[in-house]
Amino acid sequence: LPHKDTNAAWVEHGMPATEYLAAFNEAKPLMPDELKSAAVYVDEVIGRFYPEDGVEPGLPLPWRRLDWFRFRRRELTIITGTNGHGKSIGLNQVALHLCDQGEAVCIASPEMMPPSALLERTVRQVALKRLPSREYIKRIHDWFDGRLWIYEGNGTLDQKRVIEVF
Repeated sequence: LPHKDTNAAWVEHGMPATEYLAAFNEAKPLMPDELKSAAVYVDEVIGRFYPEDGVEPGLPLPWRRLDWFRFRRRELTIITGTNGHGKSIGLNQVALHLCDQGEAVCIASPEMMPPSALLERTVRQVALKRLPSREYIKRIHDWFDGRLWIYEGNGTLDQKRVIEVF
């Protein structure tokens, strides 16, 4: 239309109905680059159902019963629930499993406990002992080196700083 909108063309400028109809018939849809038909993604979706190498993408959990779940790269997974229901201990086990698969893992949990207390519990999980020897604790920490990272937030998290550090 040669005016702001239909109302302005018709009412304010007295555009004849024939010109309005001609403009309407010549109109083309506005398709922003960001707007895509879902049909465009068919091959990508098929690839998610049937990966080329036959292996489900992502990092698996350490429990076979949950082999359908994966931590996928570039996706966010949030684990939430009531205090005392095992989220932290379960996530610790997942972190250790991922470290064992060659992945680097970072734990940021300053509200939970100091890093040494978190690592005490983690060492117990690795050692499967309540009181591992000093030498075994050192060997476990040698294994942690380059695999397991702890974000030390000193009791607070500044989200901008955490993202910058990560």
